[in-house]
Amino acid sequence: MHAMICRTLAIVSLLTISFVVAAGAEGADATVAPNKATPWHPIVASFERFSRQPADEHRQEELIRGGRLLVGELNCTSCHATSSRWTNRIVPKTAPVLSDVGSRVKADWLRAFLTDPRHVKPGTTMPNVLASLRPEERTEQVEALVHFLVATGDKQPIDQASDPDSSERGKTLYHQVGCVACHGSRDAERAVPLATSIPLGNVGAKYTVTSLTSFLRDPLAVRPSGRMPNLNLSEQDARDLGHFFLKGTQGAPPNLCYTYYEGSFESVRNIDIKKPKSDGQCLGFDLSVARRTSDMALRFKGFLRILEKAEYTFYLTSDDGSRLNIDDMKVVENDGEHSRTTKSGTAILDRGMHEFDLVYFNVEGDRVLEVEYESEKLPRRDVSGSVSITEDVEPAPTVDSFKTEDRLVARGRELFASVGCASCHTLRESDDEKPIASTLKSRKLAELDATKGCLNAKPRKSPNFALDDRQREAIAAALAEEPSHGAGKPSPQEVISTWLVAFNCLACHARDGVGGVEPQRNDHFASTIKEMGDEGRLPPPLTGAGAKLQMSWLRNLVDKGVKDRPYMLTRMPAFGIANVKPVLEAMAEVDKIEAKALSEFTEPSYRVKDQGRFLVGSKAFGCVKCHTFDKYKAEGIQSIDMTTMTRRLQRDWFLRYLREPLAFRPGTRMPAAWPKEGKSYLPKVFEGDSDKQISAVWTYLLDGTKAAPPAGVGGEPIELIPTTEPIVFRGFLEGVGPRGIAVGFPSRVNYAFDADHLRLATVWKGQFLDASKNWTGRGGGFITPLGDGVTPLPEGVAFAKLDSPSAPWPEVTERSPDYQFLGYYLQANRQPWLKYRVFGTTAQDSIQPVIDQEHRDNPSLVRQIVFHAGEKPPRNLWMRAAAGELIEPKGDGWYLIDRTWQIRLSGADRAKVRTNEGHQELIVPIVFWDERVGGPDAVVIEIFKW
Repeated sequence: MHAMICRTLAIVSLLTISFVVAAGAEGADATVAPNKATPWHPIVASFERFSRQPADEHRQEELIRGGRLLVGELNCTSCHATSSRWTNRIVPKTAPVLSDVGSRVKADWLRAFLTDPRHVKPGTTMPNVLASLRPEERTEQVEALVHFLVATGDKQPIDQASDPDSSERGKTLYHQVGCVACHGSRDAERAVPLATSIPLGNVGAKYTVTSLTSFLRDPLAVRPSGRMPNLNLSEQDARDLGHFFLKGTQGAPPNLCYTYYEGSFESVRNIDIKKPKSDGQCLGFDLSVARRTSDMALRFKGFLRILEKAEYTFYLTSDDGSRLNIDDMKVVENDGEHSRTTKSGTAILDRGMHEFDLVYFNVEGDRVLEVEYESEKLPRRDVSGSVSITEDVEPAPTVDSFKTEDRLVARGRELFASVGCASCHTLRESDDEKPIASTLKSRKLAELDATKGCLNAKPRKSPNFALDDRQREAIAAALAEEPSHGAGKPSPQEVISTWLVAFNCLACHARDGVGGVEPQRNDHFASTIKEMGDEGRLPPPLTGAGAKLQMSWLRNLVDKGVKDRPYMLTRMPAFGIANVKPVLEAMAEVDKIEAKALSEFTEPSYRVKDQGRFLVGSKAFGCVKCHTFDKYKAEGIQSIDMTTMTRRLQRDWFLRYLREPLAFRPGTRMPAAWPKEGKSYLPKVFEGDSDKQISAVWTYLLDGTKAAPPAGVGGEPIELIPTTEPIVFRGFLEGVGPRGIAVGFPSRVNYAFDADHLRLATVWKGQFLDASKNWTGRGGGFITPLGDGVTPLPEGVAFAKLDSPSAPWPEVTERSPDYQFLGYYLQANRQPWLKYRVFGTTAQDSIQPVIDQEHRDNPSLVRQIVFHAGEKPPRNLWMRAAAGELIEPKGDGWYLIDRTWQIRLSGADRAKVRTNEGHQELIVPIVFWDERVGGPDAVVIEIFKW
């Protein structure tokens, strides 16, 4: 027994030394391993930067703040209950979730790390829980815990050989997207050791390429408290980073050949007709070799080794479709688009090697592929451990040789609950079970003695965090803080300070002159547009952010991460809204500025938008020279998209910022287009009133992507301008289709008709059309409206026969004899009448501007449709007049659609508002008159205004 313990200790010691030595290579931390002369304390970046050496005049205040930070980052509150005075003064950092840890972390690393966390990962915040035990007792408990943790996974991860090309891409990515801000450089030639860098240790000793790739794709699933945020890496990006971290790893050799495809797949039968995008070799059924997760397919080929002739049952689990062939014989087919599904099939196989061919595709969502087999003598297992690339090569092991022992697993489970692991770590042994509960009892935080327990320089029975003197002093100061001083709700400013240091936001951003990128990391922040200088490469300051950004945008930004600055290579990561909600609310309260109303206009809104559009265009202030506009690139630098501004920015901030950009962001290259005092540089627009001009720009941008592009976007326009009579334009129209008919009136109100579906497709005001796409080059592309207030009307056919008012509206995707466009003719005033046939009845459709006094300044459209039924008028014929998220009756026949535009129908008493597939529709029956009445058989009149 004694000899066995000694051998185990020797192995652990050897493993630990190898981990530390590996840390000196490129791709590892540029740090020095700890030794007896220089003990290694836990590294909390914000503490090192702001609380390690506080100024004398703020020493006690900064120590208390740093102590609170450490209490949260060391997760003290998972063991020690807190009182209400700590609420929102500390932000606990929960430990990693250990459910299924056996599938992602290597057993050898777990053994070494549990034996001495600080030696394996210098600077870790994980305490040595077993430090007080005698060596043989510690070895026994570590081994039991390792067996228990390994048993949580289906199988242990196996090393894969690192790919040099992928590793090089990963190195570039690591130093560009923002990893350097927290972890420091891993470039051996450029690395500058910084006390504020969060250590990573030897990542290759812990993970494999596959398990690290999976973690990097969704780190919040394992580390839910958000200190390691989600950078929204693609599958390929995460894999490249995995290869970079594991550079030089030999690993097990590949045992399958793969071919990768892209495209739309409904069945595995579609895969063979696609041209491959790439091919190569991989270890097991590695889905990460695909360049994307959706609309992709893979074929895995190799040879299956059978040791004994028998009937084998194969289980194929996939999301979406898959098929397994052995020796050109279909064994299992799990085809079609579906969620995780398992199907099985059998085959009698002789001893020897058999051709193995597996195809798989995924449409969207989760990707799942598992292949198992069994026989009467062979227990059910993963097939990948029995396949090889050629017939004469032994199958490479894809399941680790580590074998768990039931006795040690049971002992490890008991220890996990009793020694404190369960106090910090969540571990569910199955999805439907509760986490293992801790049986460890600890004193309340307020009752702790700062000279004993974990806070003692040499803890006797407590976990050893290896705190240094300054850290113990800071925690002691926080614990000794007078209750009266800490009682009550913390101020919003205090909440902001607490959260920004806890999440290390100040590593990238500055707020009120504090924080920002450290000089030693500065050159790793880059931009695709060097001409923008620091503004194009450094993350923006957070000063005033609560007044600048809409709360909805802020929430989405921190919850999901965004890339609204395409020129900046550093990414804004996702922290999870639950983690950072308090700081957003505090910023909104602290940064709030006095409301500034929009200027009042006597002009109709469409004319205000016209002027706003003119102001941002190339013939006025030229905002489009620097800012992108939806799908259109700017002529110069590609700054933030103008169509997102009113969703991103608060109106009050925007109105002030355009007046004085430098007052809000010193050093910005955003020019001051409007003088602080006096009239605008463009005196002909709203008589030079700067406030009105800025308000007009905001009003124009409120239409977002529906706003008509300004001058200078998409090339020089060839504008069609109706002067004394309407213009009729036929061709490919955006939002209408290839058989579009657009009509523009001199009163600056316009419409487009879809001749395929006999529907009024779009209405808008202001400028008519830009014909440049049709009249330059080969004349390709769809023509888009030039004006404002572009309002799309219901897609699909406008008329249908319904068995009842609740019957679903039909989808007609191909031309049908029930819908025939018969052309149009011009009246004496050059206004067109459209003519078409619907279910055998002929209709004449006239759409004209309303020209009465009421609509003089805000022209609208009136539409009259006259039906001539003939001998057999169609029954149950309905027209769909409008559709949207919300349709509100407003009286006198008016309906408000999505609070944007209105419609009035004759016969509105017969109209019905109904819900169809999650949206609302306004439908009206076509009622034919009795022939004895005389005149037309049916008339529908609509009036639009918006």
